Amino acid sequence: MAGETLLSCFRCILIAVAATGLASLVARTLHERRGRFINTTLVALLVLPLLTPSLLTAYAYTRWALPLIHQPAAKEALYSTLVFLKWAPLAMLITWLFPPAVSAISAYTFRLSKPSRWLVLKFRLRHFAGAPALAFAAVFFFAFHEFELASLLGIETWPVQLFDAHAGGVDWTETLKLAAPPLIVQCTFVVMLGLLLTSLPSTVTDADFSIRQLSSFGRGIAWAAALLSGGAITLFPLGMIAPQALVGLPDALRSFSLVREVLASALFGVTGGLTAWAASRRFTGKGAFAAALPGLLGPLAVALLTLRLFQFGPAGLYDSPLPLLFALTAVFLPLALLLQRLFVRARTGTGVFLTQASPSWRPAWVAGAGRIQFFAIAILILAAWCELSATAILAPPGMTTASIRLHNLMHYGQSHALSSMAVISFSVPFLLIIILYSGIHWAIAIHDRGLHGWSMERPHPTGR
Repeated sequence: MAGETLLSCFRCILIAVAATGLASLVARTLHERRGRFINTTLVALLVLPLLTPSLLTAYAYTRWALPLIHQPAAKEALYSTLVFLKWAPLAMLITWLFPPAVSAISAYTFRLSKPSRWLVLKFRLRHFAGAPALAFAAVFFFAFHEFELASLLGIETWPVQLFDAHAGGVDWTETLKLAAPPLIVQCTFVVMLGLLLTSLPSTVTDADFSIRQLSSFGRGIAWAAALLSGGAITLFPLGMIAPQALVGLPDALRSFSLVREVLASALFGVTGGLTAWAASRRFTGKGAFAAALPGLLGPLAVALLTLRLFQFGPAGLYDSPLPLLFALTAVFLPLALLLQRLFVRARTGTGVFLTQASPSWRPAWVAGAGRIQFFAIAILILAAWCELSATAILAPPGMTTASIRLHNLMHYGQSHALSSMAVISFSVPFLLIIILYSGIHWAIAIHDRGLHGWSMERPHPTGR
């Protein structure tokens, strides 16, 4: 396990460094404001990989990994590339949304002063502490705990080995010994991050990012990275699966056997996402970092610790959905805190006083803060809906989720019916979110239309 942990750590550091380097180019491209349609397209290409379930991407690439079974270097390269393309957009979005700790004007002034080497090193560390450190930490965290891609592509990472050991009936004490090396790496990483990462500024302007015009070459690299991420993680896998899904759609609809699993996924996804969001609103400052510490250990470690914790409690709690909901809340609390930070920044715009003073949710929705909050909660629900490793360990009897069932079936290869079931199962949460968002939007439009009609027909108070 120590060798796999060191290999995963080395791999994830390279991925995080490359993602953080590309993130500055994408952030500067977005802050050039070259047009609303262009910026929206670029942001959409970055968001698509983050919203695509890793299980769906891994299932699409299993046909590519099978011929590489006797070429471990090529299979490792494929896996590392997919992990990079999956999580690099997260670093790009973080760098775009959060300003650096040192503005570009301050950096330019500092260079003109011809500082010493010690001051240069100190200045660079200060510049890294903030958005770059947060982007690096986020990519390293998700890449280090990646499970679905490694499991289906046949890569022996530490999460796969630890999960297989637990599923094989290894004693909890031995499992904890196996988990010791990755836990040591994660604890060391969290301590270093806590010492380096300082408070991020609450406001941002375009001048904070760059005072130099981005070259066309740099802009082309930024667009190539976004197109490659969105295409390789979302569009290309869907293009490979869609023909199979269409062929197997009649059989899948005729005997769809995942209804109970989809309902279980909905239950845990909605409750886990809402609970993590509600918990994130209770913590600020250093308390938020302390609350996020358990979740930074990763879903697999949190699930194993939660399993051991509830084994000492009453049997009714151990066999209930409570352990899984507790683990999902802890796992997604760091993500909820990050989204909460974004939501707080969204509320600092124009009309914030009116949105806070009004007892209705309509002004906040129209001003934009309500929509930001809606999509933040939707992201948490989607993440909890598709969670696999923690759910597979803590799911109570009779409440197997769709991710667990599909993951087990995908190990036997691809088929038309399985492709249809996968597409249908992962489309349900997106459709529900779209329907709910459209319903709220239409309700506001109907309310405004009725209010406008009432105000036009009401007589003037003076009688004129």
